[in-house]
Amino acid sequence: MCLSFEWFDDSSNRRKKWDEEGISLKEAKGALYTYYSTVYPIATEMAEYIFENWTARRVAMLDQESRKILFEIWDKHLSYNEPIESAKAPGGFEFKGILFESGTKLRVRDNPSDTAEITENGILFRGEYFTSFSAAANIARPHTQNNGWIQWEYFDQKESQWLLVDHKRKNALSDLL
Repeated sequence: MCLSFEWFDDSSNRRKKWDEEGISLKEAKGALYTYYSTVYPIATEMAEYIFENWTARRVAMLDQESRKILFEIWDKHLSYNEPIESAKAPGGFEFKGILFESGTKLRVRDNPSDTAEITENGILFRGEYFTSFSAAANIARPHTQNNGWIQWEYFDQKESQWLLVDHKRKNALSDLL
């Protein structure tokens, strides 16, 4: 099987349809499973859409093999397409354009006793500084493919609760749009 030029040209229409109608778990799984075939761009496009639009809870609803494929695509195709944009910022540290204030408490989502803190040098975790959530998550959860945005929670002072770091990223992105 081979993809036609029309398939590549129709990407914006597919995304518009997905935005309007949503994507079922079955449809996402089917697209992700094409990754190991000659039509892998279908899987890559689906993975990109999932990372941009789905919550961590929704991703967790995928079966284990689909999640494995999803994070493999992230590691090999998507995470390197964006330069790491993290930098010291007055009063905190900026990760891909999203400012986290110094002193912000972090914890690993599935191990709340494993904590870290945002400083002006990045994420201070187990005595080391990291400039990305994924790099710190790889220490917290070795031998696991990690998307740091969904592995860490931060303590939101305004809401007095722990929220996924991805929640702050999605709120920042929606404010831009």
